[in-house]
Amino acid sequence: MSVSYGAITVGATATLILGSNPNRRGAVIENNGTVILYIGFDSSVTTSNGIAIVAGGNYINSADGECYKGAYYGITASSTCDCRYQEWTP
Repeated sequence: MSVSYGAITVGATATLILGSNPNRRGAVIENNGTVILYIGFDSSVTTSNGIAIVAGGNYINSADGECYKGAYYGITASSTCDCRYQEWTP
């Protein structure tokens, strides 16, 4: 198994957190910041339609090969968020 790690600053404009990966077996996105991070599957994500990850919270995508393999984008209502991610592949 191969694991990749990363960190990105997300602000009030939709930002790519994790690109598409057809080999993805799972991913974790963590809000290491102090504001709410909203995530979605494309750049049209907003604070009104994204999945909210509270400060210190995370989102886990893992389903034994049936996990979502597309991109993840994030946005905040204001300020910036320190976002961390991990992804594993075979």
